Amino acid sequence: MGINAAPLAAARTGVGRYIAGLLDALEAAKPQGLRARPLFLPTAKARRLRGLVKRLPFAYPLADAARAAVLRRERPTVYHETNHAAPPFRGPVVVTVHDLSTLLYPRTQEPARVRYFSKKLRRARSAARVIVPTEAIAREVASGKLNPGEVTEESLASRLYTAPMGDLADPDLLVRTAGELRVSNFLLWQISYAEIHVTPVLWPDFGAPDLHAAVRDFASRNRKFGGVG
Repeated sequence: MGINAAPLAAARTGVGRYIAGLLDALEAAKPQGLRARPLFLPTAKARRLRGLVKRLPFAYPLADAARAAVLRRERPTVYHETNHAAPPFRGPVVVTVHDLSTLLYPRTQEPARVRYFSKKLRRARSAARVIVPTEAIAREVASGKLNPGEVTEESLASRLYTAPMGDLADPDLLVRTAGELRVSNFLLWQISYAEIHVTPVLWPDFGAPDLHAAVRDFASRNRKFGGVG
């Protein structure tokens, strides 16, 4: 699995901390059959030039072309993107909620980033499946490919990007780090019946003892799955 590690250039940001924690967790866990490879690791020189380069009018297309070349050379089976829209890649792409911020909260992003990635996301054939599956369903109904009576919870869930995970698509436990009391638009459909464990520990510092505490908390819950009894 290739992982876009470029956000480590801004290690104190939320996505920078996420990538650092993800790489550390994969290194510690060493999942069988999975080899994670950080791609686009920022060099010291790149960190110094980052602010200057991002001001260039062609910065984002240039970065996309360079990353596409790396993906062709490295040929990962799966690619994990953290920069809104992936460069050209034939295999499955894993995205994060961060990828949606350009469309949902454009005022929080750099203008050049918004102009480039908002156009790219809207052109992406897979964007509807990832961002707004209801739009994909609406198009299928309008084109006659789907009967309106067939629009169910199952048909909606089958168009989410977590659908290939099958029974594992809907998590039983959501761990919210940093003491934040919100889900930040994360897997809103999938976590409808998940138990939420909030911990003050920051994600990069989250370790085995914290996971054990979350599991113990989960085991103590009386799960109702929408019931009131």
